[in-house]
Formats: sequence, C-alpha cells, structure tokens
Amino acid sequence: MRAFEIKLFTKRSMYEWFKNTKSNYEKKDFYKIYIDYPRDELIKQISFRTSQMIGEGAILEAKRFLKLKVPKNKTASKAIGLNEISEFLNKKIQISELIEKISIKTRQYAKRQTTWGRGHMSDWNKIKSKSLNQFLKKI
Repeated sequence: MRAFEIKLFTKRSMYEWFKNTKSNYEKKDFYKIYIDYPRDELIKQISFRTSQMIGEGAILEAKRFLKLKVPKNKTASKAIGLNEISEFLNKKIQISELIEKISIKTRQYAKRQTTWGRGHMSDWNKIKSKSLNQFLKKI
C-alpha cells in the first residue's frame, strides 16, 4: 500500500524515492530503544492477552470479517487467529484449543520479531521491560 501511495503522489518508485530523499534529521537526533521482554514473561502476557481478546469479542469480530469473504491471499485474511476462530466457528476445535493455537501463533510471531530485532537493532539501547517505566519517567 505504501509503495502504491509513493508512486501515486511522487510518480517515482518507492526504491527511487527512498534513494533520492534525504532526511532533515541526523542519527544523533534519535535515542533508539529496544524493549527486552524475558521469554517467560512474554509467554504469560501473550496467553493472558489472547484469553482477554476472546472474552472481549474477538470471535464476533472475526465472524463479521469472515462474512465479508475477503480473498485468502489478502493481508487482512492472514491475521493471527482468524483461521483458528474459523475452525472454532465450524466446530472443529474447542475454545481451549482455540486460545492455545492463537497463543502459539502469536509466540511464533514474537520470536520472529525478536530474531529480526537482534539483527537489525543491535546498536539500539536495550531496556529491560521491568525498567521501562523508570526510563520513561526520565525522558
């Protein structure tokens, strides 16, 4: 979508636009932080959040989305939990399995993000999750 918008407004490809666009900021203008969550804490938070989302209407929201019949190859159709909720609605899995499957997929996604971050944010300032509030009060 972003590439299309750039082409539409600049009449240049996204690659060409980025290559020829200079920032008004220098690297020293930013303080880059990476919030480091311990794996066990992250797993607990994901399980809690998944259960909370199910309890607050994720099934109804997914049901409405599925009625739109968005093609499977579209990004919106690939949202974590959508296929699992569809299985639940079709009575292929129970609610406990639904929550577990969504939690697993979310943990896998979080792992990919962590791996990506290790390679792309190595020069960022790593802050432990427990120290985040203390850090934010300083700035």
